[in-house]
Amino acid sequence: MVHGTFSPARAWRPAVVARLARTLGRTNAAAR
Repeated sequence: MVHGTFSPARAWRPAVVARLARTLGRTNAAAR
């Protein structure tokens, strides 16, 4: 495990979660 790789990996996690939440919210709003 590289220490330098751990930083970006930890940063992209919340970004992906936020993206998924946004996409889900958009689909949910469109379905409604």
